[in-house]
Amino acid sequence: MKEVMTEPAFDFEEMLRASERQVADAGELERRTADMLGRAESSDGRVKVAWSAENEFAELAIDPRALREGSEKLAETIMNVTRTAKQDLQRQVKELTEELFGASGNPMEVQPDPAELQETIEGVRDLFSGGLRDANRLLEQMRKAFER
Repeated sequence: MKEVMTEPAFDFEEMLRASERQVADAGELERRTADMLGRAESSDGRVKVAWSAENEFAELAIDPRALREGSEKLAETIMNVTRTAKQDLQRQVKELTEELFGASGNPMEVQPDPAELQETIEGVRDLFSGGLRDANRLLEQMRKAFER
């Protein structure tokens, strides 16, 4: 007698739950990154920068004593502190994505730019939302067909 091999049934409900979790995690990532600020200050504490997820200055504080060093030195200091603040923001976003998605599913490994990541998150959320609507319609059609 031959043994009949059956493949495990595809679990639509589990697929929907997994998709809903991913959408929720993507939404959580988007909400939490919107409020994040990368912060840095110069070694003498005279220039302080906060950089936002919208890729812009959120705060810039310059102690009047920093103005005495000349415009070139001040400009260089502002650029260096801004770069450090951006790196701080990227670190925070990376830690959050690892917290939400795990290290192996970290979208930051593919797109380290926070602005691009935000766009990707919004696109993924929209994609999953559309997919969930389509899957729900399909399940409803299947349910109606089986009830007949």
